[in-house]
Amino acid sequence: MEWKSRSFKSFLRFLLQLEREKRTYYADKYFSWYNKQIFISHCNIVGTGLQVGPKEMVLKVRGDVSLELGNNVKIFTPIHISLTSYFCQDSKLEIGDGTHIGPYTAIRVAKNIKIGRNCLIARWVRIIDHNGHPLDPEARLARKKIPQDEIRPVTIGDNVWIGEDSFINAGVNIGSGSIVSANSIVTKDVPENVIVFGSPARLIFWFKKEENNSKPAKLV
Repeated sequence: MEWKSRSFKSFLRFLLQLEREKRTYYADKYFSWYNKQIFISHCNIVGTGLQVGPKEMVLKVRGDVSLELGNNVKIFTPIHISLTSYFCQDSKLEIGDGTHIGPYTAIRVAKNIKIGRNCLIARWVRIIDHNGHPLDPEARLARKKIPQDEIRPVTIGDNVWIGEDSFINAGVNIGSGSIVSANSIVTKDVPENVIVFGSPARLIFWFKKEENNSKPAKLV
């Protein structure tokens, strides 16, 4: 904030704003540290350089589950992560080295979700390996568990970029180097080094590797 007016009132407002920004800065530092400790307490494996914060985080961990984080993972809160073994034993969430997960993202794990290295996941992304309730109306009315065939692992390769407001459905495999454009709903596997977009997501661009050349791939 810059103080431009010469009036005494504006000068006081300027000082109050500086004080507020200072308090906000230290409050964010504290909550980032606090969220990080909570997150680490639930991890089976956690690498160095983890950053979590600065806002609130919802982390629901239930039963015999495994949460594994690589090095230099950044999780921007607020975020919602649910990991439960209520439907499957040995549920696992894996996040690879250097991956960044944006705020307001939700990850729901009943069996296995694996996110590779150096991935960029934007805000408001949804990644699930189950629907939360059975598809059969009678089973849903009886409050039965989700059938095993309706719980399907999700795998996201290395260096994948998932755009804002995208939805990654159960059973999807996204190949390394690919891009999921914003507002896409991914219902099928995505090959490596492509761009998909739409609802449902369809391939719109692909990368062609030049023979005997180590230069970055070009769009075709």
